[in-house]
Amino acid sequence: MMSDSAPVASDNPEFIRMRLDYVQVLRELARLTQADLRVAAAAGDGDRALADLTAMIAMAGQIFQPNSTLIEQL
Repeated sequence: MMSDSAPVASDNPEFIRMRLDYVQVLRELARLTQADLRVAAAAGDGDRALADLTAMIAMAGQIFQPNSTLIEQL
């Protein structure tokens, strides 16, 4: 019989203890890269802006994996 109640932290303690430090590092790196992209675009430096955009897309690919959690994808 299935329960209609939402899962609680005690249902999966290993998942709750999972560390996501690498996600925060990539988010901060993406913010800095975005800022550099804006500066490059304002300065008319298309090559640098394109390199920043390419790097940001690659970072997104690192986070979005088929088995990643929703929290990791935010």
